Order: sequence, then structure tokens, then C-alpha cells
Amino acid sequence: MSRDHDGFIVFGEDYGRRAHCLEHLMNQFSNDTQILWVETVGLRAPKLNLYDIKRSFQKLRSLFVSKENNIEGFQVPDNIKVIRPLMLPFFGSKICRAFNKASVARSIKKATTGNQTSYTTLITSIPNTGDFLDLAGAQKTIYYCVDEFKLWPLVDSKLLTGLEDELIKKADIVLTTSKHLYQTRIVKNPNTHMFTHGVDTAHFELPPPKSHERPIYIYYGIIDERCDQEILKNIAQRTDNGEIHIYGPVNCNIDNLKGQKNIFFHGHVSYSELPKVIENGHIFILPYKINALTRTIYPLKIKEYIMTGRPVVATALPDLEELKSSINIEADADGFVQKCLSIEKSGPFFSETLRESFKKSESWSSKKETFINLISAH
Repeated sequence: MSRDHDGFIVFGEDYGRRAHCLEHLMNQFSNDTQILWVETVGLRAPKLNLYDIKRSFQKLRSLFVSKENNIEGFQVPDNIKVIRPLMLPFFGSKICRAFNKASVARSIKKATTGNQTSYTTLITSIPNTGDFLDLAGAQKTIYYCVDEFKLWPLVDSKLLTGLEDELIKKADIVLTTSKHLYQTRIVKNPNTHMFTHGVDTAHFELPPPKSHERPIYIYYGIIDERCDQEILKNIAQRTDNGEIHIYGPVNCNIDNLKGQKNIFFHGHVSYSELPKVIENGHIFILPYKINALTRTIYPLKIKEYIMTGRPVVATALPDLEELKSSINIEADADGFVQKCLSIEKSGPFFSETLRESFKKSESWSSKKETFINLISAH
């Protein structure tokens, strides 16, 4: 691919619902590249529970009520066109797969008819989209592999592995965000490369915290099975007068934490509002369990944490080792809590020098150049 590319067609998660790496990357191209963003359905069949019923309603509402590029509380860049084909979340059925392919094809044709853009490059971060790769006539297909989705709770691991293997085989290039993903994908497609997350440096370049009356711990992101609730509980019980503020949806049982008066759950906060609500935080934490799923990931938020200039404490995920000069990495829960309490007593709670290198090497704008170079060379 050359730098005079015409357009991208992208298969991704719901645009603007949660800031994720593919969205960040594509936003870097939105000033000079036409992008057709195709929203897909989830990776598992819905269950009869409150979360799935609510999520299904949201998807249906976006299909039949929301207009293209009309996302509540979010401004889609002018050069990004969002479409939402009707799709059924039952990928084990040949009939449903055929229906989905026909629906996606129809939506793409409608969106591109009369459009002068030639979508020369197709990018997908969704492992079950192999059926759609031939629908746009793209010259090059990139699989942006961002997670080990087969290990997610409630997904059909065997089915998803087979679908992803089909996609990897068809893709011209596979880009991975962690060492585990790289090592397990390169054996299936030799044209696989590491491509780690970037960070919106300006968005997270916060001023020093104003108040030092009590230490404020910050965690943002989804609270689910990856989160080590015992670490949060121990910090809450052992801190002298600190508070833990958690921003993001809760997708698991948190009864173990509800009795802690100094843990506050604020729910979902939009990406645009996030810097404002976290700017008075003193210590940013990533209390993940170490298990099969978390060993495969490189959390997007860790570089955002670093850009705030605050001290960061994280559990010892394999891919965080490269950041050991910038963050505090703890091998076990007790060490994690001890480190937090030590920072409470000694500080400092802000360091300008900590984030300087990230402005140059880890920004999403620099990742854009890396992305262009990677896919142009193959």
C-alpha cells in the first residue's frame, strides 16, 4: 500500500461506544482518508439476562432508530461513514452466516453506490468476519488482532477459534498487540507483526492533582472477571484515609466490594469526559488477576495512565515488563497493596519527565506512521 491510498473499509465494534484501539488508529486517518466503518454484532449468542437484553435493545435501536453517523454524545469525523447492517449473533449456523453475509453485502453496496472512493484496504479487528472479506473488492486485507477472544467468558471457544483461523488464513497481513498474540498467530500466517497500542497524548496530559488531603486511587475501564477484587478490597481496608474511584461499566458480581465505604463506582464515563473526572487522582491502578486471559493482553489504558504523570501500580502482566522503568509492576496481590501504601506515604504524585518519551514514540500519530510503513512493505 502506498501513501496515496484511497479509502479503508473497517469491520469493528460499535463506533463511539467505547474508545478502543482500532477507533483511535482510524481517527488518525480521518482527515485525509475516506473510511467506511461497518459495525458488527458480538462474538457470542445473547443469553436471557439483563445485560444481554439491554444490549440487544441498544443494537436494535441503532439499526432502526439511529441514523448513520448519529451517535449520542459523540461526533463522528466527517470522513468516517458508519453503517450498521442487520446481523444475527449465531455464527455456528450456516443459514445465519449466509444471512449475515448477504445483509453486510447489501449495506456496503448501498453505502458505496455513487461513491467515488475506492476502498483499497480492508481492516478488521473482529475474528468472525472472514465471510465478509471479499465483499468490498479491497486489494489488501489486514487482521488487527487485539485480544484472545476465545478465552472470553461465555463465548464458544471452539467455534470462534475456527472462524478466526479462517480469517488469519485469508488475511494478507496480521498485526498483533501483544507478544502472546504474535507468537500464536505467526505460526498460522507468516506475515504477522507486532503493533502495540498508542496513546492520545494530548487527551491524557493532565495537570498535577490540586488536592492532597487524601490519596485518590483511580481505575477506569470495564469491571469484569479480569479484575482482582481482593486487591481493591485490601487497599480500601488498609489505606489510612484514601478513596478508590472506579469509572466504567460493571459486568460481574461485586458484592465483595459493596461494603467498602471508600470504594466508589461511578459507572460509564465518555471518553471525552474522562480526563476531567480523573484529573484529581493521585495513584492509578491496574489490579488484574494473572490467568490465561490476562497473560495474552496489553491493556490500552496503561499508556494512558502513564501520560497522566501519576504513579502507576499494575500486576505483572507479561507485556508490561517493557514498561518497568515507567510503572510499578507487582508480582502478587500483597506486593501490589504494599506498593500502593508506600506511594501514599512517600509520593510523589506527579512527574512531568515520566511521560515525555511517550509524546514522541507512543502517540497514535506515531502509530499511524508505523501502520503505514508496515502495510506498505507487504
